[in-house]
Amino acid sequence: MSTLYLESCGAVTPVGLDSFSTCAAIRAGINRVSYSIPVPPPGEPLKAARVKAGRALRRTPREWLLNLASRALEECVGSLRPSIRPVALFVCPPEPFRQHPGLEGIPRQDFVSMLAARHGLVLHQGSRVLDGGAASIFEALAAARELLARNAITRAFIGGVDSLLNDTDIERLRKVHRLHEEGNPQGLIPGEAAAFLCVSRSGRESPYVPLAALRGAGSAHEPHTVGGQHYSVGEGLGKAVRLAIDDARISEAEVSFVVSNHNGERYAAWETTFSHARIYRTRRERLPVMYPAASMGDVGTAAAALSVILAGVAVARGYAPGTTAICECRSEESLRGACVVGPSRASSPFSAPGQRRLADQK
Repeated sequence: MSTLYLESCGAVTPVGLDSFSTCAAIRAGINRVSYSIPVPPPGEPLKAARVKAGRALRRTPREWLLNLASRALEECVGSLRPSIRPVALFVCPPEPFRQHPGLEGIPRQDFVSMLAARHGLVLHQGSRVLDGGAASIFEALAAARELLARNAITRAFIGGVDSLLNDTDIERLRKVHRLHEEGNPQGLIPGEAAAFLCVSRSGRESPYVPLAALRGAGSAHEPHTVGGQHYSVGEGLGKAVRLAIDDARISEAEVSFVVSNHNGERYAAWETTFSHARIYRTRRERLPVMYPAASMGDVGTAAAALSVILAGVAVARGYAPGTTAICECRSEESLRGACVVGPSRASSPFSAPGQRRLADQK
């Protein structure tokens, strides 16, 4: 695909209330998982990772989802130059099959409208809710690229918001033995987060130098999902990664590191292992992989946008193992996606990535 530039980003996670503190905390190995979900005796409390927030922000599940998403989007919007042109907003809330209490009683598309109203955004008619889970973020990149290519918009906001810390999800996951608990060490730890990206074609929608370049994306479907009878052998995820690499017009050998939403489940371990064996055929001493879930648990539909932020900031700040990253993500259902993240251009009149342009400094 034609390169998109990561102009700005925003995140709210259990380890940080903005994107850069989240990246710093994960880099430092900070872990916010604790035994915080009580269960009936004689069971032990379940591990979870919560975002620190006042009770007034959590009065209802819907209000909490909106507050999470709004804070992350505010960080994303706040650093941009004002614009009167419509923007595209793609939001990935919890999937329909989960019947999340935060989305009860409202049309799903209304979530986009309510979020946009909080920030005074004038939306392009192509703005929509993404129903495919975390990996649908990478499908939204393709949709944003098309709108940007037609000059229908100057920027697109793409992100996800989720909280697995509700009775409906906890009961659903516990019933099929997917939670990390006594007797099941290879289970997921529920978390919550929101993450948003602002992308453009020009790289000049913000007074700051773009953090990263999104060079290619791909998506595919996995025939053997986590709710099925068979383990995945990485067919869908491997295909998504291969499509992203081809779209970026690079070779597999150029990939320096991976950011994955592997959440600790046995199913995810098998899928990750097999997909990596299928794709990364060049001899390497090692292939570094970042697992954000080790610090904040499974953050559901926020995971994909968060992985792009982690890769982009690591490359921009110079502490990544290399300059080209693959962000790979699996949805709870069949969709799989991947994105190639690389350094943004930094020639004059730019400063370093994430800093004000030299031309804007007075």
